[in-house]
Amino acid sequence: MEAQVVNAQKLEDALLLAMEARQSVFISGPPGVGKSDIVGQVTKKMGRKLVDIRMLLMDPVDFRGIPHLVKGADGSFTTVWSRPSMLPEGEGWTVFLDEINAAAPSLQAVAYQLVLDKKVGEHALHPDTVVIAAGNREVDRAVVSRMPTPLANRFVHLELKPEIGSWVAWAVTHDVEPEIIAFLRMRPELLFQFDPQKGEKAFCTPRSWGNQVNHILKAWKKSGSKDLSLLLSLITGSIGKGAAVEFVAFLDVWKSMPNPTLVLKNPLTADIPDKPSVLYALTGALARIVDETTMGAMVAYGKRIQKKEFTTMMVLDAKARNPKLQETAAYIEWAVENQESLT
Repeated sequence: MEAQVVNAQKLEDALLLAMEARQSVFISGPPGVGKSDIVGQVTKKMGRKLVDIRMLLMDPVDFRGIPHLVKGADGSFTTVWSRPSMLPEGEGWTVFLDEINAAAPSLQAVAYQLVLDKKVGEHALHPDTVVIAAGNREVDRAVVSRMPTPLANRFVHLELKPEIGSWVAWAVTHDVEPEIIAFLRMRPELLFQFDPQKGEKAFCTPRSWGNQVNHILKAWKKSGSKDLSLLLSLITGSIGKGAAVEFVAFLDVWKSMPNPTLVLKNPLTADIPDKPSVLYALTGALARIVDETTMGAMVAYGKRIQKKEFTTMMVLDAKARNPKLQETAAYIEWAVENQESLT
């Protein structure tokens, strides 16, 4: 069954609508693109509660529960199955079946009953419950089984494709280091590099940049270490050698850029870098530190940058990080003058 390909923002919007309609969705996509994170974000945004079930780790009996005997009034005994704690009771729940197509056929049969009837055996879910599932694609050479047609037919199928704009919108609001955001703005093709034919253990994904590389860089900066070879080793082990070498080299560019705080103090006279790599670094840093009091200075500096796309990225990244900036006079004036950049 063919899936509709969407980026992260479109997936979030689609999930909001599908969950409001109480429709089950299957999200496919390569590893590390953020399928699970988006389900969590949407569930939280809707004020629902999430049960995250990793199907690959489950067994059919885990859903049925443990049997015990109950003695009736006539002295006869009946087998009753204790309800597993992972099956929620009451309304307002989202049941997320992750790695569903990596599970054994017997478990996929359990999922079929969950999606179709909102129950497993005698354990019924509230009719308000929404079932969302996710898994890797068959072409990714991950451990997957073909989903039975009756189960597949019960899902809305969406395929998540990584895209730099959606990832940056997420990164600026999730404490991702500005060096990473600026680098990937400059080299967006390195956001995701996965070739299932190569069998690499470390490769670029939105998850590896936003998780492993981000936390490694934070810890390295906090330690005050100057050992770039140590940093390179750890980052290579996260995203592969080629991308790691480029990123660590970019950190030297970052150190050589003008002081962003001084730029905001002197927006009309501060130097404008000639090299695109330095300009990516500087505009990324400015978007990170600007606030309501300095928004006018940042916009004034941006007007002096000849390449308009840098100013647009800087202003939009700043607004995504701090939505209050769009209430400032400087942002409103810029938005009126650059309406085509907002569409």
